Amino acid sequence: MHTADGSMAPLNALAVRATEYTVGEGGQAAMPGSLPATSGYTYAVELSVDQALQAGATRVEFSQPLPFYVDNYLDFPTGEIVPVGYGAAALARPSPG
Repeated sequence: MHTADGSMAPLNALAVRATEYTVGEGGQAAMPGSLPATSGYTYAVELSVDQALQAGATRVEFSQPLPFYVDNYLDFPTGEIVPVGYGAAALARPSPG
């Protein structure tokens, strides 16, 4: 994990949390940001690591790529290009002192 002072510290164990924003009728209002005009509303999830949040880390970096599976609930044809986007959350941190 990248700490607030810019150094890196290892995480020997971690709990990954997936928070889905697009659940239920109010899902679109719960989106963490606005979508581009050419994008349709479908699915948004925040992935976080509990230990990194508790330590006040600014980022988690893995030593190798990690798979993330999303069910094809819209029945896109196999091989079709599906747009994907991401954003970095602005983390609220308590002021030192």
